[in-house]
Amino acid sequence: MANRKLGHEEKRPPGDGLISLAEEGLETGLLPDGWREAAHEAWKGEVQEELLSLVGEGVLQAEVTRAISGWFRHGDSPALEDEQGLFVTAGRGRALVLLANVLLKPGEKVLVETPVSPAARGIFHRNGVEIIGVPCDPDGMLPGECRTLIRKHKPRLIYFTPDESDTCGISWSSRRRAEVLEVALENEVWTVADRSGGRAPVPGEESYLKGSIYAQALERGAGARTAELDSMDGHGIHAAWVRADRALVQRLQEARLKLPEQAGHSGLPGAPAALLVRPGFSWPQHAAALNREYASRRAEALALLEGSPILRAAFQQPAGSGRFLWGELPAGLDSGALLRAARLHGAAFLPGAPWCYAGAGSPRTLRLSLAAQSRQRMRLGLARLADAAAEFTARWEG
Repeated sequence: MANRKLGHEEKRPPGDGLISLAEEGLETGLLPDGWREAAHEAWKGEVQEELLSLVGEGVLQAEVTRAISGWFRHGDSPALEDEQGLFVTAGRGRALVLLANVLLKPGEKVLVETPVSPAARGIFHRNGVEIIGVPCDPDGMLPGECRTLIRKHKPRLIYFTPDESDTCGISWSSRRRAEVLEVALENEVWTVADRSGGRAPVPGEESYLKGSIYAQALERGAGARTAELDSMDGHGIHAAWVRADRALVQRLQEARLKLPEQAGHSGLPGAPAALLVRPGFSWPQHAAALNREYASRRAEALALLEGSPILRAAFQQPAGSGRFLWGELPAGLDSGALLRAARLHGAAFLPGAPWCYAGAGSPRTLRLSLAAQSRQRMRLGLARLADAAAEFTARWEG
């Protein structure tokens, strides 16, 4: 896309509200058709709460579970013999809370990638779990560093996001997935691969099936210490699933009965999972449309950022794909200070250091969310951020 400058009239917002490029969810214009009606039905109680929360074993839950299970009976992926190896719940946060409750005790340790998903980081901290960051390269978590940290800290599990992560957006190579799984198996450490990310998942795609760490574990007869999570709530539907052996699925089902109804709910706008089995709705088609929109917005955002020297430098080599942009400011600049300047101009973003690291993180990193606002407001937010960056740089250099 050619570089595009914002006209003066576009820089003028319709109001004085803050434009946040830090948020996780989608603007309502990207939500699936029928989401308001489906959410209203759930609110009225016509849909079981655990489609907002999938409590119990109702007919509707069985239909949704069957639909999701069918996605994994495609191609060369090891098929589920039935739905007993699949646990379905109302979103990523709820699934992570349940996995943490079942697999971890307060004070236990978890290895996470660097940077780490802010959503997972928050849940681990609230559960009293200590997280330890593992260095990464563009292929994913470094297996040698992982071995060293396992010997030193004796963690209970390894958690990572190998598909277009919701921080830097990278996808792990096939080789790296296999290497980290091997490290976990040889040390008898649990593996939780969270495939939630910046792109909407399309489980029937060949690349998705081939990237499954759980499928690799099954092929090696080692599925008992491996779980794989994916979710749709970042893409407009409150649904998530965990693929695991039947023993873990049973434990998750039992833990769900004890979990408060709203625990782990993201609060993001969207439809209940019941939409997945409505006649006429196709998740694969909707996901493909979302991913095209994410790619288009990403290209436009990068073209707009070219007009700001400091932001062009921060995002000159953006990794990955999806609805987030991860950047690093030039040496000597601080994203927390830039955020304070941006808020004075009416824009906000997510600074990396306080939210995306297990310990002390780089104060230069930041994340932009490209789908939580309308296109117009995204452009306005980026223009305000560029204005703040120019003023901030001039003050810093002066």
